[in-house]
Amino acid sequence: MSAVVWGWIAVWMIVRLWLEWRVDRSWLPGTTEVREDYSNWAVPPANALTPEGERLWRVLYRVTVWGFGIWLLLVAIWFT
Repeated sequence: MSAVVWGWIAVWMIVRLWLEWRVDRSWLPGTTEVREDYSNWAVPPANALTPEGERLWRVLYRVTVWGFGIWLLLVAIWFT
């Protein structure tokens, strides 16, 4: 079970980092101020990302929430 838990976290983190890298490359020029001050991680900032970047932002949010939830479930199963 330990291999499953650690394997899941490794795959999940690799996917998250790849998505973050893709979102980071999708910011429109001149949006540095929005980028530094934006704090709502569930919704992409308006008019600051390309359409593909906004889609990836939503995918990143879902991967973060669902991936962490599944990891918590695996850990709970492991300890019971």
